[in-house]
Amino acid sequence: MSRLFIATCALFAPLFWTLPSPAGQSFSCSFGEPACLDYGAVICKSSATCVSKDAICFDSYTCDYNGFVCKSKFDVAVDAYDTQLRKYNELVDKYNVLNSAYEEVQAEKAAAFSELEAAQAKARRMSDCIDRVDSIEGAKACF
Repeated sequence: MSRLFIATCALFAPLFWTLPSPAGQSFSCSFGEPACLDYGAVICKSSATCVSKDAICFDSYTCDYNGFVCKSKFDVAVDAYDTQLRKYNELVDKYNVLNSAYEEVQAEKAAAFSELEAAQAKARRMSDCIDRVDSIEGAKACF
């Protein structure tokens, strides 16, 4: 046996001395190239699914069509978010309609004030003209 093979097996041996094992079963590197494991790594059979020791496992068929996000508070939160987003968008639409109407009214108001000021200026000019004349023909000329 090569020295590397024996050293690798010696590295793996303490990992398995702490595991319960049936009598006569021991760790061996009987085929392939030996490998080193990082601290906390897990060795699993090829037919097994390895998970970390703090993993949460779910029963079969607990996940919905969204993938590996089970029906939970997350889905409830997404539904609540979508509802609030829809309400927000409706409010934005209402605001935009009201703001557009407000801007139209402001433009109409500005035009009306402009017309009022023009009419008042014309009325002042006519009044001043009439005040200065002393005949009916002069007053007619003011109009």
